[in-house]
Amino acid sequence: MVEFINKEEGLLRLGGNFQIYKTLLEKFTHNDYYSRLCHHLTNNNFVEAKAIAHTIKGTAGNLSLTALFQIATALDSALKKEEDIQPIFEEFKSIYEATISEIKKTLYDDEEGSVDGQNLKYR
Repeated sequence: MVEFINKEEGLLRLGGNFQIYKTLLEKFTHNDYYSRLCHHLTNNNFVEAKAIAHTIKGTAGNLSLTALFQIATALDSALKKEEDIQPIFEEFKSIYEATISEIKKTLYDDEEGSVDGQNLKYR
């Protein structure tokens, strides 16, 4: 089973600050990284694509978005080495979309959003 979010680790990374973690997860769902990355790759602007992939990797790592961190690391590496990124990018797209879905589920679903008795329901 793919681990999209390690909520316990994410909270630990932020010193247990539940409100900050919730806010950062919410902000991540509204960023434009994905669309910008797609735009730059479509236009063969690999310098900008590399920078965005690196940003996604760092943000995913800091928020403990496990699967996204792993695939963003692979994409970042492939872009740096100027390797064929198509197979990695296809997997990246799938994992990115699934991660956003899991974050929303975590933020808005009573049952899935519990971390050590703390409910991540946003509304």
